[in-house]
Amino acid sequence: MLPYSKNKEIFKRFQKVIKKLKIKDANVGILEFIYAKGKLAVLFIQSKDEIKLEIMNIPQNELDELIGLYIRSIDYLRKYINEGNTKYISDAEMELKNLSTKMYAVLIPQGINDIIKKMSLDYLIVIPHKQLHLLPFELLYDGDDYWGLKYTISKSFSLDLLRISLEKAKKRPKEFDLTSLLVANPNYNEKIGNYSLSFPMTEKEVNKIVNILKRYEAENAAEVLWRDNATEDRFVELANSNKYGFIHFAGHAYWEGRDPWLSFLMFSGEARLHLSEIVSNMQFKANPLVVLSACESGVTKTAAGDEIFGIVRGLLLTGATTMIMSNWAVNDYAACDYMLEFYRHWLKGMPAAIALREARIFIRKRSEEGFYGDPKISLLHWAAFTLFGDPFRQIKLLKEPKTKIKQLSEVPAEDTTARGIILRGLPKTDEGYFENKKI
Repeated sequence: MLPYSKNKEIFKRFQKVIKKLKIKDANVGILEFIYAKGKLAVLFIQSKDEIKLEIMNIPQNELDELIGLYIRSIDYLRKYINEGNTKYISDAEMELKNLSTKMYAVLIPQGINDIIKKMSLDYLIVIPHKQLHLLPFELLYDGDDYWGLKYTISKSFSLDLLRISLEKAKKRPKEFDLTSLLVANPNYNEKIGNYSLSFPMTEKEVNKIVNILKRYEAENAAEVLWRDNATEDRFVELANSNKYGFIHFAGHAYWEGRDPWLSFLMFSGEARLHLSEIVSNMQFKANPLVVLSACESGVTKTAAGDEIFGIVRGLLLTGATTMIMSNWAVNDYAACDYMLEFYRHWLKGMPAAIALREARIFIRKRSEEGFYGDPKISLLHWAAFTLFGDPFRQIKLLKEPKTKIKQLSEVPAEDTTARGIILRGLPKTDEGYFENKKI
């Protein structure tokens, strides 16, 4: 646990970096949690010099039990959506909302709550501790709305790591901003039992990202690995070439809870790029934005000393400083719309965290209109993705787009039949491995 004076020292350095990035007018709030010996220290730092620290006495078993209930509530809602069990979906979503309200009351002291609510925050950066890393803070409900819809929210693992990420951003080669490495549907002709590994919407997703790049005459700067060509070796080779401004993977990710080092991204031929291989074989010196439009890519596990394990940890160790990853198994159609709405904003020069919030708001609206199945299903669609690291990440536009980029709301809706049950994930048993049945 860092002494209070040490946090102030780090924050002063952080403020200097913000000024150098020419975002000194942004109203940035940082919320850091430190849990030790039955006390939860909640530190709120605001970029215009306001710092507030509150200490709450919370028994470890009570906090762990509440977090466990929260995670199980998410799992049950996913299960009912997965089964198409409309009888229980509405009740499960209401239970999750109630727990989100309770979790907010437990984690956010009244004094800090009052400060945050009266501020017009441009960015809210959350630094969790221990089991709190498991929580999707986007789903916290403050009595007015969910945090992920109210605030431009992102996660970091420490204030010092965030400062380092921002300093790296200053050195990023601007000429690489619109260069990209894109992976689409690497398992289109493969099956596990009756379960198809093909997700056609991933191809549509990448095709439309390339179409957006065409507006900027940057389509030739996109390297796309489709289907059989999306091999593990080719991906590692290209990613290590360090010439890409962003890397987008649309396919299968798998979280192995029993041993996070065995978590992986899946490539053509069922090849698996494990977390351990990402750490040992890859290095992102060009500091690309990394987007994993796949299931459970942002799930983490904590060990003693607040050490974080998961694919996000592996990417941090390779040098990535801005990552967009999923909190759970994502709906194939909703994920496609989510990513397209994000890129539509980000490729116009909008900071990544703001672009992601715009996508979040859009997906909530579409969910409630019934685009992805039952109109009552909403929370797990719009809260599916989290930004880790540098929330200010943006590109430098070399030219204006040749033609207007249409909003998704201007594009005719496609058939939404069964959209609620097609997930970008691999079936699991209770032990956490593959199960030969169709989701």
